[in-house]
Amino acid sequence: MLFGKYLVENGVVSEEQLNAALDFQRKTDLFLGELAIEQNLLTQEQVYDIYSYMATEGSSFSESTVNLGLLSQIQTDKLQEEQRRRHRHVGDILVMLKMMTRDKKDRFLLEFKRAAKVHASSAKARPPSS
Repeated sequence: MLFGKYLVENGVVSEEQLNAALDFQRKTDLFLGELAIEQNLLTQEQVYDIYSYMATEGSSFSESTVNLGLLSQIQTDKLQEEQRRRHRHVGDILVMLKMMTRDKKDRFLLEFKRAAKVHASSAKARPPSS
């Protein structure tokens, strides 16, 4: 289960609030191609070529850029690192949009992680069904 769904199911935020946070996340998280263009590493046309290559070869964006000789592995690693650095988690977005307090987010995140651990350990303990 995802943290946002957990918050909704526990009455911490509404479905509408979660959707607003997810919309914000979709609008602000950048794809690797967008980051590469922003950093003047690739052009829009090169990114389109990469997407075509990805579709035919079944490779990731990073693999495709390296295979096509457009970026080095080091450059793609830096793009991925930047993408991770800029990513905002839904709980943090809910706090930023003032839909919940940081303390409440931290408390429910801790509960969510505990519940996930219990669920994972009980799933391991169950015998496989035939």
